[in-house]
Amino acid sequence: MDFTYEISGKKYIQKPLVIGQFRQLFNLIKNTSIPYSSIDNASSLIALFGDNIHTLIAIVITEEGVKPKDKNVETLAEELEFELSPEDSFKVVEDFFDCNDLPYLLKKIGDLVGKVTEKIKTEETKGTGSSN
Repeated sequence: MDFTYEISGKKYIQKPLVIGQFRQLFNLIKNTSIPYSSIDNASSLIALFGDNIHTLIAIVITEEGVKPKDKNVETLAEELEFELSPEDSFKVVEDFFDCNDLPYLLKKIGDLVGKVTEKIKTEETKGTGSSN
């Protein structure tokens, strides 16, 4: 499902995240203290990002005719900070949850990290065991 927005005379589109956008989003939230499992609605995402909500929006929307990999997120975030109304910001974030199953994706990443961590611990245990 795609969503379209008009901001300062430009048309922007939100589509399901591609891997590069997910990486950008993950890099934006990786140093937060709020558990990823609590990100399940627009209010929780806005609370998580606070002063960086314009950067989140710059990651998830793309100007019509531009590929996500070709946009400059920092420049777009600067533009959005003073062009996008709070109401429109909330709408973009609400639509984000219709476009993407973020809680599911973050849970899967957590599960994967847990499996890799367990495998590393198992390998370390094998390597440190004594042999007679």
